[in-house]
Amino acid sequence: MITTFKSKVLSRDLYRKVFVVLCLLYFMPSTLNLEYYPLFVAMGWGGVIVLNDLITDRIFFKNKYWKYLVAVIIVYILSIAINFDHALIRGIYNLIFLIITLYVIFPIDNQQSETKVFKNLSQFNDIFIVVTLIAAVISLGMFIINLQFRLESINDLRQGFFENRLFGVYTSPNVGSVMGFISVMGSLINNLLKRNSMFKFSVLYITNLIVQLIYFVLSSSRGTTLIISAAVVMFFLFVFLPREIQIRGNKKRSIIMVILVMVGFFNISSIAIEVSKDVLAYVPATVEEVFNLNDDGRINDKKLSKSEIEVLENEKVVIQHSPENAELSSGRFSIWRAGLKVIKQYPLFGVTDTDLYRNKEKTSVIDESKLTDQDISELKRSAGNMHNMYLQTLITTGIIGFLVLAIYLIRYLFDISKYLVVNRNDSVKFLILITLFITIVSFFFGELVESRLLYMNRSVVAIVFWYFSGILIYCKDKNILSQKRIEVDE
Repeated sequence: MITTFKSKVLSRDLYRKVFVVLCLLYFMPSTLNLEYYPLFVAMGWGGVIVLNDLITDRIFFKNKYWKYLVAVIIVYILSIAINFDHALIRGIYNLIFLIITLYVIFPIDNQQSETKVFKNLSQFNDIFIVVTLIAAVISLGMFIINLQFRLESINDLRQGFFENRLFGVYTSPNVGSVMGFISVMGSLINNLLKRNSMFKFSVLYITNLIVQLIYFVLSSSRGTTLIISAAVVMFFLFVFLPREIQIRGNKKRSIIMVILVMVGFFNISSIAIEVSKDVLAYVPATVEEVFNLNDDGRINDKKLSKSEIEVLENEKVVIQHSPENAELSSGRFSIWRAGLKVIKQYPLFGVTDTDLYRNKEKTSVIDESKLTDQDISELKRSAGNMHNMYLQTLITTGIIGFLVLAIYLIRYLFDISKYLVVNRNDSVKFLILITLFITIVSFFFGELVESRLLYMNRSVVAIVFWYFSGILIYCKDKNILSQKRIEVDE
């Protein structure tokens, strides 16, 4: 009985699966805060796991990077202490999520078998894929019937097809599209785990791939475009180029060939996206016309006349990021300028909580006389999201916190990169590890325009990033590339 309790309730693996679903629901406001109370329970659950680990197995401290991560937590605690007069409650709330992320989500027990670790990874990916597929299908349905509404009770959040972009059931197109990216990468990893091939898709995975691609096109997300582009480039450089060199035996020709193929791929993809947008733009009006309901509820299935087709063409929706694809940064440059001025007022340990106004007209946290009216307006509009993880870290924990995190990330990435380069082979295991690595490194490019990896509670991207990072450390410590065979229990 006690053993069962420990294996279930105190299981990091079970916690990750439950926690990621709750956080996914948080970013789907149409669920009407279904996750609200369960998330508080999950916070307590995470606390129990932390306390149990501290007095028993101490798995977190068996990780060679634990000192860096403890330093990250300590710096944030110092930031809270320094700014307790305006950020104590919110700081503690964020600290709980920070500890759960670094202490519960991140560490993988080295005592677990390789088979069990990869089985849990496969299950985590499948859960993520199913939830995001359902969300994407509903979102596409909202686009097809041109459904749009605002949730006045939840910060007036937009749902459906708004302002030429598909929000769907998500809080924003950027959120929905990056969830799609993660689910597709999860499909590739699971193909390798279950079928020993990256591109042997099951019906579920191919359906997910198609649906997520359509959502991505309709989202017009520049941030996700950046992430996907980075991932594609890395696949070409780290997977296809070495194979091409091995096959051809000529390094120079192989590099030229891969570059040409990569350039061609991006050009074709760009054209395909624009063509897809043009085709999809007619869908809502077409559906409305073809399935037009009469007053008595009967479906009008008459054939369209020439004049009706002309009207239909004029009613196509516009799918683009912003009117005339205006300003590349979508206002982020203004937010960043304002953020840099905040850093000057809190240089060492930051301001703890970047939402300085919290729907108020004035704030005593910063000296507003040193900011312009536009700076103040942008800080209010951003509501604590600096849309840049590096700037967010500087503002949250200052130069000290930024340096501590940077030192850890540089050390981690160097160690994992070195392990993958030195132990590179043609095994399925290597492809799994390089795909995990590409996924987490891609996030760093997305973090140039978003802030999701740290100091942002309930972040799904943070859960995936730190979980995948932990698996890579486990694989390195166990040196799993020394054996090419892999088995995953179904």
